Amino acid sequence: MTRSYCLVDGKEHTTWFSKEGDITFGLLCLYHNKAGFEFVETVEPTLAYSVPIHVLNELYDTNIEIANWGRVIHQECLLALQCVRIDNLTMTAKERYEALLKTFPDICQRVNLGYIASFLGISISTLSRIRAEL
Repeated sequence: MTRSYCLVDGKEHTTWFSKEGDITFGLLCLYHNKAGFEFVETVEPTLAYSVPIHVLNELYDTNIEIANWGRVIHQECLLALQCVRIDNLTMTAKERYEALLKTFPDICQRVNLGYIASFLGISISTLSRIRAEL
C-alpha cells in the first residue's frame, strides 16, 4: 500500500491511498518530468515497477492499445479525484470515513490512523470518535 501526500508549511497532508494492483504517480512528475509538490511513499513492504516517462510516451506513440489503456487509467483517476473532492464538500466526516472503508475495508489495519485523518481532513481525535460510534 502507498500513500500520496503534499507538504504545506512543513506539515504532511495525505492526498491519496493506493493498494495492490493500483497505479500511483505524482502528476507533475508524470506529465512534465519535474519534481512535484506531491510525494508517494510506501506504507508497507511493496513490490513496485517503474516506467520512465520517456519510455511511457514512446509506448503511447507507437501502440494504440497502450495509449488507450493510459487514457482509461487517467479518466478513472480523474473521476476518483473529483468524487473525493465532491465528497469533501457534501459529506460529513463520518460519511467520508464510511466511503473510505468501502474502498479500503482493511485500511485501519494497514495505515497509520494519522494518515487516514489527514486524508479525511479531520483530527485524529475526531477519527477516533467516529470509529467508536461505528
